[in-house]
Amino acid sequence: ICASENSVVVDKEVYDQVKEAFLKRHCYFLKADEIKLFEEHFIDPRRGTVAGPMAGKSAVKIAEMCGVTVPADTQVIVAEYSGVGPKYPLSAEKLSPVFTLYKAENSAQAFKICIDLLNYG
Repeated sequence: ICASENSVVVDKEVYDQVKEAFLKRHCYFLKADEIKLFEEHFIDPRRGTVAGPMAGKSAVKIAEMCGVTVPADTQVIVAEYSGVGPKYPLSAEKLSPVFTLYKAENSAQAFKICIDLLNYG
């Protein structure tokens, strides 16, 4: 079992507060136009998992390897996602300081997202 946080599911009522807390702790939120570029470099398309050279690297180094410019003090790279599975490559295990952030409309949806994440990997 790999014990590494890879996704955060947040209730819509506190989503903005959580996002602000992450920003204060040097998280970088990928812009919409950066997500596809990041996915293309970060995920090995043949396996659908993190590309070998990315595992264990710092957030700044990973961003550089993916062609994304981030502040030098970036600790974590965050992609805001709405789904789980092959169409959402970063919803897989990442083994690095990269995570996906999901906004849940209610607790039932939050549980479903979590179950989907566990089942996908």
